[in-house]
Amino acid sequence: MAVSGVAIYILENFFELMTEYGPMANPWIDEVKLIHNLGNFIFIFSVGKIFNGHILLGLKGKKQYGLFTGIGATTCILLMVFTGVLLLY
Repeated sequence: MAVSGVAIYILENFFELMTEYGPMANPWIDEVKLIHNLGNFIFIFSVGKIFNGHILLGLKGKKQYGLFTGIGATTCILLMVFTGVLLLY
C-alpha cells in the first residue's frame, strides 16, 4: 500500500503529461490507484481476521484488560476503514 501510495503521489505531481489541449493526468494513474485500493481492502480484511478472536474475547471481557483492548482494537479498525473510504473520495 505504501509503495503504491507513493507512486500515486509521484505520478500526480511529477509526471503530468502536457498535450496540445493542456495538462493531462498520467495514463498509469488509474491502474496504480486500483492496485492501491485493492491493497487497502486486503489489508482491512486481514486485520479483521487477525484481530477477530482478540476482539470477540475482549468484548466478552474474558480477561480483566480484555474489554479495553478489544474496544481499542475495534475502534482502530473502524477508524482505518472509515478514513480509508473517505480518502478515496
